Amino acid sequence: MKKLITLCLFTFALHSNAQLIEKQLHFKALETQPEWLQVEKESYIGFIDASGNEIVPPIYNEIGAFGEYIDGWALVDKDGYLGFIDLSGNETVKPQYEMIDHSGKLKEGWLLVNKDGYYGFIDETGEEVVKPKYDTIEPLLQKLL
Repeated sequence: MKKLITLCLFTFALHSNAQLIEKQLHFKALETQPEWLQVEKESYIGFIDASGNEIVPPIYNEIGAFGEYIDGWALVDKDGYLGFIDLSGNETVKPQYEMIDHSGKLKEGWLLVNKDGYYGFIDETGEEVVKPKYDTIEPLLQKLL
């Protein structure tokens, strides 16, 4: 019985760690304006300035570092959906995607998105330049001669 309990606790610890690592991949350490203060209300986070004015309402589960994806924008998680806010606290991309990632070699300036299980791209203005309607999007590998 003792071994079973130990095994269960070990499995739980591994699972918890895996979820934490997965979240860290999406959200780097929070970097904001130096005069901003993080606030929390009912488990949601936001920001106020040094005068107490609300800049970002506490409606997000997580807020990433500004500039990680696009200059002046931060990745946000709102109830499991990803989008972006700007330095004024405005939503530049409504949280509607299950995944947002750098496209790497696929297309400079575009971000790969997944919505309702389909892939597409948004650009640096937040516009969908390729509607999420594809099962997969992969680079075409060139054959070596």
